[in-house]
Amino acid sequence: MSLDSFFFFNQTRTVFILGADGDDENAESDAYDYRMLAVKTRLKHRFPVAGHDHELKLGWRYEARDYDEPVSSVDNPLTSPLLGPGTISSEPRDDRIATVDASYGIGLTEWLITEARIEYIDYRSSLDSAEYDETVASLNLRAEF
Repeated sequence: MSLDSFFFFNQTRTVFILGADGDDENAESDAYDYRMLAVKTRLKHRFPVAGHDHELKLGWRYEARDYDEPVSSVDNPLTSPLLGPGTISSEPRDDRIATVDASYGIGLTEWLITEARIEYIDYRSSLDSAEYDETVASLNLRAEF
C-alpha cells in the first residue's frame, strides 16, 4: 500500500511530496515476515541555468518494521567453567530505518541528464547484526525519452 500527495508550486517547477507506505511481508521463512509502515517527504525543484535545466532533490524517509518471529541470542557465547554456560534469550525484532538523501542534476541535452547523489541510511534494530549505517554517493548519467 502506498499513498502520496503532490503539491506543485512555481508553475510546477517545484513539487513537494508527502507520502506513506505500508507492507505486510510474507516470506518463506517466518524469521523474515514483518509489517512495515513508512512516512516520507521529498522536495524537487527545477530551474534553468545557462540554458540547461537543473534539478535539486531533497528527501527523508522513516520506516518501522515489526517482525513476526522473535530473535534468539546467546548472552554469553563463550562457555567455560569460569564464565558459566551461556543463556539464551529471545525478544521481538523491531527495525527502524531513517534515510536522508540529496541529489543535483544537470540537463546536458533535452534527454540526457547527469546527476550527483548522496544518501545516508541509519539502520537501528533489536538484532545487533542488523544495526548499522551507510553512506552512498553516486554519479549517474541518465537518458529520459
